[in-house]
Amino acid sequence: MYGVSNILTLENVALISFMKLPHDLGLLNDIFGRVSDEGVSIDMVSQTSPLSGNISVSFSFPEDDMVTVLTVVNKLKEKHPEMKPVVSSGNTKLTLSGEEMRVTPGVFAKAISSLAKISAELLAVTTSETEVSLLIPSAHADDAKEALEKGFEL
Repeated sequence: MYGVSNILTLENVALISFMKLPHDLGLLNDIFGRVSDEGVSIDMVSQTSPLSGNISVSFSFPEDDMVTVLTVVNKLKEKHPEMKPVVSSGNTKLTLSGEEMRVTPGVFAKAISSLAKISAELLAVTTSETEVSLLIPSAHADDAKEALEKGFEL
């Protein structure tokens, strides 16, 4: 168990990443505000630390909203031509959860170890005290879930 009591699966998840964006909250506000205004629910937001005034940002969203997100991004590129999105679809989010994760060291390390044993491709990660979410290409999601279940003895 190792702190994890459940693994949830969410299919048909897309990921969009923006590399080398200016470190500017106004730009992030434009991105997330406009996506929100279009009614798209985002998840798995990740931002790098600023480096030379730039950041990279990724977020996941339901594949059904792909056209909407790309339309928003294309409008934003008119104002921010430096935006160069990379989009990945056909993904599955696996979420490890458990209240005991708060006090159990090494949960993320065990998840990575479990996935490394099957050479899984890991596209994105987000964590909290009681959850670790892993975005995996759907073609490998069943194997990844099985490896995680084995690793965490579920």
